[in-house]
Amino acid sequence: MADAVNCPTCGRSTPKGSFCQYCGKPLYSCKACHAAILKDAVFCPQCAALVSEEKRELLAWEPVSWAWWLLPKFAIPGLNFIGGIIAWAFNRYRDSRKATYMLWLGLSLTLVFLIIDAVLRYT
Repeated sequence: MADAVNCPTCGRSTPKGSFCQYCGKPLYSCKACHAAILKDAVFCPQCAALVSEEKRELLAWEPVSWAWWLLPKFAIPGLNFIGGIIAWAFNRYRDSRKATYMLWLGLSLTLVFLIIDAVLRYT
Protein backbone atom coordinates (compact mmCIF):
# COMPACT_ATOMS: atom_id res chain seq x y z
CA MET A 1 0.00 0.00 0.00
CA ALA A 2 1.47 3.30 -1.07
CA ASP A 3 -0.41 5.55 1.35
CA ALA A 4 -0.75 3.29 4.35
CA VAL A 5 -0.46 3.79 8.09
CA ASN A 6 -0.37 1.36 10.99
CA CYS A 7 -3.53 1.33 13.06
CA PRO A 8 -2.73 2.30 16.67
CA THR A 9 -5.40 -0.16 17.93
CA CYS A 10 -4.91 -3.38 15.95
CA GLY A 11 -1.48 -2.67 14.44
CA ARG A 12 -2.45 -3.63 10.88
CA SER A 13 -1.41 -1.61 7.86
CA THR A 14 -4.46 0.23 6.56
CA PRO A 15 -4.97 2.93 3.92
CA LYS A 16 -4.74 6.51 5.15
CA GLY A 17 -8.10 7.75 6.28
CA SER A 18 -10.06 8.50 9.40
CA PHE A 19 -10.81 4.90 10.44
CA CYS A 20 -9.06 1.52 10.28
CA GLN A 21 -10.52 -0.76 7.60
CA TYR A 22 -10.00 -3.81 9.84
CA CYS A 23 -11.12 -2.82 13.34
CA GLY A 24 -13.09 0.35 12.59
CA LYS A 25 -11.34 2.39 15.27
CA PRO A 26 -10.29 5.98 14.58
CA LEU A 27 -6.76 6.16 13.21
CA TYR A 28 -6.12 9.47 14.89
CA SER A 29 -7.19 10.07 18.44
CA CYS A 30 -6.44 12.62 21.12
CA LYS A 31 -3.86 11.43 23.63
CA ALA A 32 -5.61 13.30 26.45
CA CYS A 33 -9.29 12.31 26.01
CA HIS A 34 -9.08 9.65 23.26
CA ALA A 35 -11.67 11.39 21.09
CA ALA A 36 -11.52 10.82 17.33
CA ILE A 37 -9.76 13.68 15.57
CA LEU A 38 -8.85 14.52 12.00
CA LYS A 39 -5.35 13.62 10.87
CA ASP A 40 -4.45 17.27 10.29
CA ALA A 41 -5.88 18.52 13.58
CA VAL A 42 -3.64 20.63 15.77
CA PHE A 43 -6.06 20.80 18.71
CA CYS A 44 -8.60 18.25 19.92
CA PRO A 45 -12.18 19.41 19.24
CA GLN A 46 -13.36 17.84 22.51
CA CYS A 47 -10.81 18.89 25.12
CA ALA A 48 -8.73 21.49 23.20
CA ALA A 49 -5.48 19.69 24.01
CA LEU A 50 -2.56 20.08 21.63
CA VAL A 51 -2.57 16.91 19.54
CA SER A 52 1.18 16.39 19.31
CA GLU A 53 4.43 18.19 19.90
CA GLU A 54 5.40 17.72 16.24
CA LYS A 55 2.45 19.86 15.17
CA ARG A 56 3.71 22.90 17.06
CA GLU A 57 5.44 24.08 13.91
CA LEU A 58 2.02 24.27 12.28
CA LEU A 59 1.21 26.99 14.80
CA ALA A 60 4.29 29.02 13.95
CA TRP A 61 3.46 32.20 12.14
CA GLU A 62 5.19 33.31 9.02
CA PRO A 63 7.67 36.02 9.95
CA VAL A 64 6.64 39.59 9.21
CA SER A 65 9.20 41.84 7.58
CA TRP A 66 10.32 44.86 9.62
CA ALA A 67 9.66 47.02 6.54
CA TRP A 68 5.91 46.85 7.19
CA TRP A 69 6.46 49.01 10.28
CA LEU A 70 7.64 51.85 8.03
CA LEU A 71 4.32 52.10 6.21
CA PRO A 72 2.34 53.65 9.11
CA LYS A 73 5.31 55.82 10.12
CA PHE A 74 6.04 57.40 6.77
CA ALA A 75 2.55 57.68 5.34
CA ILE A 76 1.14 61.13 4.53
CA PRO A 77 1.08 63.11 7.80
CA GLY A 78 -2.39 62.98 9.26
CA LEU A 79 -3.25 59.90 7.23
CA ASN A 80 -0.96 57.46 9.02
CA PHE A 81 -3.98 55.35 9.89
CA ILE A 82 -4.27 54.41 6.20
CA GLY A 83 -0.72 53.01 6.32
CA GLY A 84 -1.67 51.14 9.49
CA ILE A 85 -4.75 49.68 7.84
CA ILE A 86 -2.76 48.57 4.80
CA ALA A 87 -0.04 47.00 6.97
CA TRP A 88 -2.71 45.27 9.07
CA ALA A 89 -4.55 43.94 6.00
CA PHE A 90 -1.42 42.41 4.49
CA ASN A 91 -0.15 40.86 7.73
CA ARG A 92 -3.24 39.83 9.68
CA TYR A 93 -2.97 36.17 8.64
CA ARG A 94 0.79 35.98 9.04
CA ASP A 95 1.00 37.36 12.57
CA SER A 96 -2.22 38.87 13.85
CA ARG A 97 -0.61 40.33 16.98
CA LYS A 98 2.01 42.33 15.07
CA ALA A 99 -0.58 43.35 12.48
CA THR A 100 -2.77 44.76 15.23
CA TYR A 101 0.20 46.68 16.63
CA MET A 102 0.84 48.15 13.18
CA LEU A 103 -2.78 49.27 12.99
CA TRP A 104 -2.57 50.89 16.43
CA LEU A 105 0.71 52.56 15.46
CA GLY A 106 -0.95 54.15 12.44
CA LEU A 107 -3.94 55.30 14.49
CA SER A 108 -1.71 56.67 17.25
CA LEU A 109 0.51 58.59 14.85
CA THR A 110 -2.56 60.10 13.20
CA LEU A 111 -3.90 61.18 16.58
CA VAL A 112 -0.55 62.70 17.56
CA PHE A 113 -0.36 64.60 14.28
CA LEU A 114 -3.91 65.93 14.70
CA ILE A 115 -3.20 67.08 18.26
CA ILE A 116 0.04 68.82 17.25
CA ASP A 117 -1.71 70.40 14.27
CA ALA A 118 -4.52 71.71 16.48
CA VAL A 119 -2.12 73.10 19.07
CA LEU A 120 -0.03 74.88 16.43
CA ARG A 121 -3.07 76.18 14.60
CA TYR A 122 -4.89 77.60 17.62
CA THR A 123 -2.00 79.03 19.63
